[in-house]
Amino acid sequence: MRIGLDLTHCYQRRGGLQRYAISLTQALLALDSQNEYVLFCRREVPPELVNAPARKIVSPITHQVLNEQLWLLFASLRADLDLFHLTGFAGPVLYPRHSVCTMADVTPFLFRETVKRSQAMYWRWLMPVSARRCNRIITISNESKNDICRVLGVEPSKIGVTYLAAAPFFRVINDIECFEKVQWKYELPQDFALMVSTIEPRKNHIMAIQAFIRAAPHAPRLHLVLTGRLGWLYQPLLEIVRRHELTERVHFLGGVPDEDLVVLYNMARFLVYPSLYEGFGLPILEAMICGCPVLTSNVSSMPEIAGDAAMLVSPSDVEVMTDAFLRMLDRDFANDLREKGFRRASLFSWALTAARTLEIYSMVIDGMASLARSCDK
Repeated sequence: MRIGLDLTHCYQRRGGLQRYAISLTQALLALDSQNEYVLFCRREVPPELVNAPARKIVSPITHQVLNEQLWLLFASLRADLDLFHLTGFAGPVLYPRHSVCTMADVTPFLFRETVKRSQAMYWRWLMPVSARRCNRIITISNESKNDICRVLGVEPSKIGVTYLAAAPFFRVINDIECFEKVQWKYELPQDFALMVSTIEPRKNHIMAIQAFIRAAPHAPRLHLVLTGRLGWLYQPLLEIVRRHELTERVHFLGGVPDEDLVVLYNMARFLVYPSLYEGFGLPILEAMICGCPVLTSNVSSMPEIAGDAAMLVSPSDVEVMTDAFLRMLDRDFANDLREKGFRRASLFSWALTAARTLEIYSMVIDGMASLARSCDK
């Protein structure tokens, strides 16, 4: 069977969806030696997959819509695929053959105000069409499955859930020189809480900053470190930091390489992840497996992923979040979360994700074969 994987959305980005697509590809290639894989990339092959044992087809087009709806359609048809896995929410709506589509969440429908208007319009048109046309949908949590069924009117039997996992390079590090190198590189303090996400409204940075402002007088040594590229509508966040004269205690690092992110998780007192909505929330597991206690939201998929191994709070209650900041500084409480986090993170692996994904591929192909046989009778 020849399987195509759409990786065109991985171009120049490394958010949760891109980590999913790349890690899944690596796990599938390691697990499955029976099928042939074709990787569709935009402008360049992701560095992690340059030497992967698969055929790579690279688009010269940077424009998302043209790439997705035209180039990807014709390139995939020329590749003569048995199954096409669209790993980034949707793909060419005119693709006429067997396909599986990963829809991580339905943010453009539930939180329109947190998505750029042009993107919201595109996804609100494209996702329902893709949901109808593809043979199966993969999503990454049961919470997202319920949302997809409710918002897009998809039958539950059409949706398979495959949990994500932290990449193998996330681990506990006991290297003082490594810590000192990263601390010097980013001019970091000894004591800080960490936020890991693109800076955009859905990630709820402003609420975290407001809680930090309230907690700061009671924790004078604590700083807040934010990693992640500037997305959109980030200016109000920068203004709050400036207005409250916190520029020396709130550190914006921008996007950081993975090797530094691992160290930051290891150095941080705790992870702050107060998102309003997530299909999964991969930084939760990344932090846990690095021994970093987690403070996250009690809404959407985050309780499903974190279980009892994180402190769960309302992402809209600044007083509750302020109290949570201070509670996370309690050493005994943090150590208890740390141990629970190790156990929780061990339940997730990319090998399991790949195995479940292959099961869904087989369901599609076997189902189509059965339908063809019945039509021949």
